Amino acid sequence: MTARKGRFAIVFDFDGTLVDSLPAYMIATNALLREAKRDPLTREVISTMLGGGATQLVEYAFRQTGEAPENLGNAVSRWRTYYQRCATQSTTLLPGIAQLLPKLVNDGFVLGICTSKPVRLTQELAKCLGIDRYFGSTLGCDSTPTPKPHPNHLLAVLKALDATPMRAIMIGDSIQDVQMADAAKVRSIFIGEPQITTKHKMFAARRTTECTCGLEVAIYGLLEPTGSNRDDGVRSQSVRTTGRVIRCICQPA
Repeated sequence: MTARKGRFAIVFDFDGTLVDSLPAYMIATNALLREAKRDPLTREVISTMLGGGATQLVEYAFRQTGEAPENLGNAVSRWRTYYQRCATQSTTLLPGIAQLLPKLVNDGFVLGICTSKPVRLTQELAKCLGIDRYFGSTLGCDSTPTPKPHPNHLLAVLKALDATPMRAIMIGDSIQDVQMADAAKVRSIFIGEPQITTKHKMFAARRTTECTCGLEVAIYGLLEPTGSNRDDGVRSQSVRTTGRVIRCICQPA
């Protein structure tokens, strides 16, 4: 299957969508907490704090372990220093991404990145991981005066790709990604556990998948949905990928 006539864009969030950055976030966050003589946080706790950028992460981490830092700006700056030291060594591609990106490009899609991460660091990590060549536009939190979840961030990526909201899909793992896509009138795919994605259907996520292994079927199924028709107008299908069943739910536009 190939992209339809014209430029059809697929825009990805970065952390948690293309890459597993949680190990690096754990190292940086717990290093900062040790410096402040706080107890370290577990992987499970830190994973719930992601999606809103470094300032929100630091603020949540301090709140979880005691009082707010005396100077939040300084604390965020220290966190960034720790993170930059470990990011390239501790960030890896999520399952299936290395195979998915070249397939999408070969099928005629144009790809972009819309992230809450600073653009220079995002580009550096993408290059280290060997995926930078697939993306025609990468915009971070410092690339626009209105970063995500503001729709202008996503619209700016689409403009750089010479694509329109009607011919685009946004893929992310946080509610901010879905809200941003909804506000920009762009279809979206949400990556997450079923109990989480169910809550997010009100934000017009057109399709959900439990992990990145299900992205290919979610993308192509969203463009040309197949499966059994249900009374509520929702089309659904299940696909077995790497030994597990990924259930995708597609809501009609």
